[in-house]
Amino acid sequence: MKHPLSLATLVFLVASWLPADEVLQAVALVKAGNGQGSGFVVREGDDYFLYTNTHVLEGGTPLSASTMAGNALTLGALELADKRDLARLSLPAYAGAALELVSGIPALDDPIQVIGNSDGAGVATKLEGKVLGVGPDLIEIDAKFVQGNSGSPILNEAGEVLGLATFAVKHAEPENWLKEDSRFKEIRRYGVRIEGTTWVEMDMEGFQKRAALLADLNEMFTHIYHMKFTEVYDNAARTEVVYNASIEAGKFREYRWFARDLGTYAVQLNGAWEWVQSFRRGVNEHNRTRSQSQRRDAVRDIKMSQLMYQQRIVGFRRESDRLRAKVRRLLAHDHWGTDYFLEKAKVQYKMLNHILEVPE
Repeated sequence: MKHPLSLATLVFLVASWLPADEVLQAVALVKAGNGQGSGFVVREGDDYFLYTNTHVLEGGTPLSASTMAGNALTLGALELADKRDLARLSLPAYAGAALELVSGIPALDDPIQVIGNSDGAGVATKLEGKVLGVGPDLIEIDAKFVQGNSGSPILNEAGEVLGLATFAVKHAEPENWLKEDSRFKEIRRYGVRIEGTTWVEMDMEGFQKRAALLADLNEMFTHIYHMKFTEVYDNAARTEVVYNASIEAGKFREYRWFARDLGTYAVQLNGAWEWVQSFRRGVNEHNRTRSQSQRRDAVRDIKMSQLMYQQRIVGFRRESDRLRAKVRRLLAHDHWGTDYFLEKAKVQYKMLNHILEVPE
């Protein structure tokens, strides 16, 4: 049996063949360092603002934004949402098209569109879907946005902004059988809502400093993970970590001396790992040979390896503790400005603290 379409659905289908010119003119491409994202212009009273996600701006410098017509936007003062991944910049010289913010709570199953810089390709695309869930800070949608869409407006039928496309998660929980026949085992996509935001002013230099610290700490985590797991522990044939601090320093945005610290860390790791390898060789030799004298020699080598490992692990543990303390001081002595930044700093420290743990 065929069901007639409602008037509201027909209106949306007709209107969604092509985004209105005013919508496209209000969407912006945002570039921060080597990263790209999306944004859009909103008019609030007599003022215009460029809205995007905070994490888009964290990509680095230089920061720029332009309209679909290729016109560069003059960016003014920066404000960050205190508890959300949301930022806006004033547009003091702007007088073009702008979007309107929605008031009230979006309804479940309402049709929506996401318009932005999908995959960072430098063109505006339209992704259609509907509202799946609503919370005080977030809205869940099924429009399949991807990287580059961060900061894209989520629009209702009237062209009003419900929120910004922000992040996606996939819950890998094989033991949770209750999700197996539900949509909750699939990728879920979320936007951050704007309504109810508390704004915090932050100068761009201070913002970039905080963003660079978090980015460089994440880079440090990547280096340590690579050293401890992919370079050595998961590669029995490799006998040492090769870490060129002068070359690796170029991967850090501001705190390039992290590479020097990691070079020292690699030396200490190699010192301990050398005797782990020696211990393994001794065990293999002991298990392989049938000669009593060779077995005695292997046992002697095993005991010596254990003793040397215990001595070398002291230096490795000391260097790990030094790195952990340095990171803790860097994070604790900075006034993060917003709860959003503070929570990211806490997560970063937790990650580093975990990976710097030294086995007994």
